[in-house]
Amino acid sequence: MVGEYKNYENHSSYMRFVRIRNKIKAIKYLGGDCSNLFCCHMPKMTYHLDIHHTKGKNKTFAKLMEGSWEKLKKEIDECEAVLLCKMCHSDITYKGGGKPLNTLEELE
Repeated sequence: MVGEYKNYENHSSYMRFVRIRNKIKAIKYLGGDCSNLFCCHMPKMTYHLDIHHTKGKNKTFAKLMEGSWEKLKKEIDECEAVLLCKMCHSDITYKGGGKPLNTLEELE
């Protein structure tokens, strides 16, 4: 870490780099697109995509983004995380009981 950190003006800018790097790795690892079958699947930027827990919903990925890729990947695998766009993530979190939806009827 010290070797990488010296190339950044401060700790905050280094941690931002680590979060972005880990989010990009996670997005690629999870397939790069929203996993909801009825998503519009528009091209999305990294800030349009969220990692959604399907197990262990009391955890958050935000803090894990600042750590090592190995720890983040382990959590993704353990909680069977899926990649969702922000709209689908909101629908599933508030209407779908915390699991990816397969039909529009499940949203009602």
